[in-house]
Amino acid sequence: MKKLKLRWLLVGNLISSTGTSFIWPLTTVYMHDYLGKSLALAGTVLFIESLIMIGGSYIGGYLYDQGSGRRWMLLAIAISITALLLLVFFNKWPAYPILLIINGFAGAIANTIINALAASIKNHEASYVFNMMYFMANIGVVLGTLIVGLVVKLDIRYIFVVTFLLYVIFFIIALTKYVFENVQTKKNETHIKKKYFKRRQKVVFS
Repeated sequence: MKKLKLRWLLVGNLISSTGTSFIWPLTTVYMHDYLGKSLALAGTVLFIESLIMIGGSYIGGYLYDQGSGRRWMLLAIAISITALLLLVFFNKWPAYPILLIINGFAGAIANTIINALAASIKNHEASYVFNMMYFMANIGVVLGTLIVGLVVKLDIRYIFVVTFLLYVIFFIIALTKYVFENVQTKKNETHIKKKYFKRRQKVVFS
């Protein structure tokens, strides 16, 4: 069986973080300067998106615990890709905030599952794995916010095109390189071991 390699998790984290950083720093400016909406409304949209992402993170963790992590991770990334593709063509009001929130919700599910997946890497200390994940995510934020300032001068729509392409690459990496252990099988094995241990205790003390 193939083993999950840390480097692919880090590359995926870098790409997804860079893609996300193409979108969220621009939201307030885009809604105010391009769509003509108030800063208060832009803040409300970001607030709602944050709440939805909290829900997405909870759902992602639950799905991973149920042993459905791979399927839902890929579905969530695919939903993000669809939302980003639609943003290329439908980026006015109210399509923009709706698609932004859908992307945030799906992204939260995928990221939570991937972070849970990182804990399954056995050939590195957990602290090292998560420090590196955090480090790559921050590099993605820096790259995304740096590049977005250059791309936006060409055409605002290019922002959505580049983000869409980055998420397509992210999906390919997740599809081909992210290996999941069978969580349900592990639960069953643990349950069997506990039952066996209890029986041995009864035999010893009877």
